[in-house]
Amino acid sequence: MSWQMVLVIFFLALLILLLSGMALPVAFLLVSGVGAFIFWNGFKGFPQMSLTLLSSVKSWSLLPIPLFILMGEILFQTGIMKKALDVVDMWLGRLPGRLAVVGVLSSVLMGTFTGSSMAATSMLSTSLVPEMQKRGYKTDFALGSICGAGGLAMMIPPSSLAVTVATIAGASVSKTLMGAIVPGALMALGYCIYIFGRSILRPQDAPRYTVKKLSLKERLSFTGKNIVPILLIIVSVSGVILFGLATPSEAAACGVVASILVTIVMKTLTFSKLKKALYNTVKTSAMLLTIMLGSSMFSSILSFSGATKSLTLWVSALDVPPKMIVLCFLLVVFVLGCFMETNSIMFICLPIFIPVVMALGFDVVWFCLLMMISCEMAESTPPFGVLLFLLKGLFPKEKMSTIMKSAAPYLAADAFAMAVCFFFPAVTMWLPGMVK
Repeated sequence: MSWQMVLVIFFLALLILLLSGMALPVAFLLVSGVGAFIFWNGFKGFPQMSLTLLSSVKSWSLLPIPLFILMGEILFQTGIMKKALDVVDMWLGRLPGRLAVVGVLSSVLMGTFTGSSMAATSMLSTSLVPEMQKRGYKTDFALGSICGAGGLAMMIPPSSLAVTVATIAGASVSKTLMGAIVPGALMALGYCIYIFGRSILRPQDAPRYTVKKLSLKERLSFTGKNIVPILLIIVSVSGVILFGLATPSEAAACGVVASILVTIVMKTLTFSKLKKALYNTVKTSAMLLTIMLGSSMFSSILSFSGATKSLTLWVSALDVPPKMIVLCFLLVVFVLGCFMETNSIMFICLPIFIPVVMALGFDVVWFCLLMMISCEMAESTPPFGVLLFLLKGLFPKEKMSTIMKSAAPYLAADAFAMAVCFFFPAVTMWLPGMVK
């Protein structure tokens, strides 16, 4: 069977199962099971499949995910996260679409201590979407702002994706981490412009509401009281990583301990709240890791069949201008990212892409940043974007078509940021150029 036929059959089978209403992890595993039977010698392939499934979720690199979710749940259940969002909300005044803007700015803040788009999206969804709906925001506006904002977390240092990409590509980790700031800022700016524009043109989609007037002294006092605890937790996570004192997993554990200590000192943590935070963490982590488990198995089957490697080799052999080759690489990553976990994509594609990129004379850090943007876009791209399915899992009553529609404007903002970085490399590379 040709690699083109393998891709077509696998994609169509997965699409049909999803359209039938089957859960994403189950659809992944069912298609992967058939693939294991075909490519791994019949029933003898199932034991290998079980080993692959086990190895995909027992990695220490996944440990920060439940720890960061637990940290966010503690902050949410104790009301500290809501207070921090209230601070941002307070300073924005009667800004059009202010709660959606709060979501964007909060994702930047959360990105400094989660580094995970799925964790950030989950955290923002539980804290902001109900408040938006209570304030009269249109559903697709509320969900879209969270879906777009959640993806920013993977771009904000310390980004685990940036570390992974730079390590595999043999690029400077520090330059890649710093370089991700500019694309992330461009995305956030694009999101805010869209939010302002829609809120002004269609005020019924994001109704304004009255805000209690406070003096400057009261605002500063409220800000200090509620932002300092968050900053202490951020330092306990990002600081130990940046100074090389701990690994990401250890830093995540530090963040959980810091969040518990801070909430105890502030007298907001009770046993019932901690119990609820633990329960929600287990539920959300199970959903995230199940999706990742199915995606990892699916990517393993595609890789073993030779379809993924053949696709990338075919693209690299095209007789077209150098930048067009890079664009084709990004399109491959974009398509793969719709249904595969980002780390799997990097491990599969980068060893093939990087030699070609270097041979064409492009800066490897620049290409790594473009890869990150492409992955960020793919996570919220229909029909298989993982953030779309995450929102569907968190809000099961909402139609999938509504969730997909809500993400479209933010994808346009991502595409603009990608175009700026692609056609004007100097915009992206000036900050990494300052790193020695």
